[in-house]
Amino acid sequence: MDYSSIKFDDEFEADDEICEVCGNDSMLRIGYNEAKHLLKFECSECGAVFIEESNDKTTMIKGKERDWGEYLSKNLSLPFEAIVTDVSDEEFFGVGDPGPIRMKIN
Repeated sequence: MDYSSIKFDDEFEADDEICEVCGNDSMLRIGYNEAKHLLKFECSECGAVFIEESNDKTTMIKGKERDWGEYLSKNLSLPFEAIVTDVSDEEFFGVGDPGPIRMKIN
């Protein structure tokens, strides 16, 4: 299948794409098949390759899916410190409510 042309327009707006394998926001659009309206992505971090259809259905063609439950149980320890960079979720949680994240103010 030919993915020679890269297309970025309103139909496929450029977003930060999160890799389903490694979780990094390092997905790069590397091709577009105009006949079938398919986008081809590659993760610059882990090398996984995905094909995305215009209906947002994604198929991995290179790489191995991560078991996120297992990965987090091995690599995440609670509680952990975090920096909240955006606390405005007023559209969803209501005016003045930062949502479920409670910040510790020093």
